Amino acid sequence: MQASIGREEVRRKREAIRRIKDKRNKLEVYLRKKTVPIVIGPEGKIHLIDHHHTVIALFEEGIRRVYYKTRADLSSLSSKEFWKKVLSRRWARLVDEEGKPISWQELNRLTSIEDIKNDPYRSLAGIVRNKGGFKKTDIPFMEFEWADFFRSRIKMPGVKISWKRAITLAMKLAGSEAAKDLPGYIKKKN
Repeated sequence: MQASIGREEVRRKREAIRRIKDKRNKLEVYLRKKTVPIVIGPEGKIHLIDHHHTVIALFEEGIRRVYYKTRADLSSLSSKEFWKKVLSRRWARLVDEEGKPISWQELNRLTSIEDIKNDPYRSLAGIVRNKGGFKKTDIPFMEFEWADFFRSRIKMPGVKISWKRAITLAMKLAGSEAAKDLPGYIKKKN
C-alpha cells in the first residue's frame, strides 16, 4: 500500500532480526509483536497496510512467515471500488520514492515487496524519529510526512552533503516552528 520505503530503516531492522533469529523464543515474540495488518483485495491479492520495513527485513533475512491480522476482506470489490475504499480509510500512500504523486493503478502494479523503491528521505525521517526528533504516532504514513518535509529542505547525501550533516540539519528542522503541524512534533525547549 506504499511505493517506497527507507532502505536504512530496513538495514537497521535486519540487524535487529539477525541478533534474535537463531533464538526461537525471541524471534517468536518479535514476530507476534510485529503482527502485520493486511487487507485482501480483488482476486485475493494481499496488501500490507503497515510494517513494510519489517516484512522486507524479515524476507531479506530468509524468514518467510509473519503473523497477520486481516483488517478487511474486500476481495469481492472491483479494483476501482477496492481502491476507493482503501484510500478513504487512509490505508495507502499514492506517492513514489521521489515524493511525486502516483495513481492507484501504478501502486496496484506492484506485485511484490521487492518492487518497493528506496526513498532516502524516509530513512532520514526514521533516523530523526529514533534520535528523538519527533515521536511516533498512530497516524498512517506519518514518517512519510516528515520525509516530505525534509525533502523540500535538505539535499541528500551524495549530492552536496554527508549523512551526518543531513541528520544534524533534520534534527534542527524537526524542532523548528516550520515543523509544528507535523504529526509527533516535539517543541524544543529554549
